[in-house]
Amino acid sequence: MTAVSHYSDAEYVFEPNSARLPDVREYLRALWERRQFMHELATADLRSERSGRVLGNLWGVLNPLFQAGIYYFLYTVLRPGSNNGFLPILIANFFFFGLSLSALGEAGSSLKRGRGLMLNSAFPRALLPVTAIYKSLRSFVAAACVLVVLFPLVGGTLGPGLFVLPLVFAIQVVMNVGIALAASTYVVLVPDGNNVVQWITRVLFFITPVIYPVSLLPPAAKAVLQFQPLYPVFAAYQAIFNGDIPSPGLVVVSAIWAGGLLVIGGRAFLRHEREFALYL
Repeated sequence: MTAVSHYSDAEYVFEPNSARLPDVREYLRALWERRQFMHELATADLRSERSGRVLGNLWGVLNPLFQAGIYYFLYTVLRPGSNNGFLPILIANFFFFGLSLSALGEAGSSLKRGRGLMLNSAFPRALLPVTAIYKSLRSFVAAACVLVVLFPLVGGTLGPGLFVLPLVFAIQVVMNVGIALAASTYVVLVPDGNNVVQWITRVLFFITPVIYPVSLLPPAAKAVLQFQPLYPVFAAYQAIFNGDIPSPGLVVVSAIWAGGLLVIGGRAFLRHEREFALYL
């Protein structure tokens, strides 16, 4: 009888954690050199997801529209006659908030989903959450095109604040990268981390001005909610989609939050990167 070997040729190397962080410039260079791989990986994921859905590419557009419709109905029922053109702002909020949800959800679980790739290949592990952010941005392109057409049809008007929109959007993307790095580290290292992240996502949805106008918040509530990172970003979005210019203070605070989260999330990720294989 011939013995059959079940051993793999793959060699796993588990390195101890080190308090010393890798050289950030070299790390970023290594990520940039793999940009084509990130593009192909995001493309393959998008193709796989869309092939398993009846609505395919439309789902990323229909889902936020459906949610916005539900909350607008509730808003008009609870406060009849006081919508003041909030529907276009509400729809825009849902599209943009979806990017932050993806940073916490899909990007946060990217390391666990990429377990096989991590255990069989050598590459900067930040590639996985960054690829998830890139994939969410690619999906957002179709949603943005729909929003451009739909926004004026539902009564939305834009003013000079439109010129600030790219800056606020760039700040949100940087913030999302920091959130993704922190969340993915937490999900890997902490048992039941996914459930905690889902709970945080639900809380953020209600403490971020997505489904209600900032102007309706009592001063005490506003004083508390402004100390969470997504508040100034979506307060700025509300001003822009209301035809106004967001205050410089909102933009500056948003940028400070984005930079802080990127540094905190990046340091946590790099500090524990060598440990990830032990928890997967």
